[in-house]
Amino acid sequence: MRGISGLILAFALASVGCSSIASSAIATGPRRAPYAGPVRVVTSGQPVTGADLGIVEAHAAQTEANVETLVPVFVARVARLGGNVAVIDHVEARFDLLERMHAESYSYPCGFHATCVGTRWYPVHEEVMVLSMQGRAVAAPTGSLP
Repeated sequence: MRGISGLILAFALASVGCSSIASSAIATGPRRAPYAGPVRVVTSGQPVTGADLGIVEAHAAQTEANVETLVPVFVARVARLGGNVAVIDHVEARFDLLERMHAESYSYPCGFHATCVGTRWYPVHEEVMVLSMQGRAVAAPTGSLP
């Protein structure tokens, strides 16, 4: 019975359509209130003056794994740390191998003029693309921003 309820829960979660987009931040500098204005996005090669507030990361998988989706998530996380400049240091695409269980139904003769139905479960390996963006949140003086 426990396996059946777990199976029902797994199918219910799969049908809801969970998002793969996630982000995190670690404050490494002075604590600041969240920033409500526009956040400037720069790459690591551009000079930025100001206080480093923390390390920021955003990632997504499969169809959600694109720069257009991740940049707003990254910028929102920078603003929550109090930064007005989002410095993107590294963007990486990788392929992870994930295992999921697959159900297959089959029928077979069982007895006189009777057909039985069975289900077999087996692991399926899928290759999933993950796009990850890492960088920093910076609080730059407002006069230094263009």
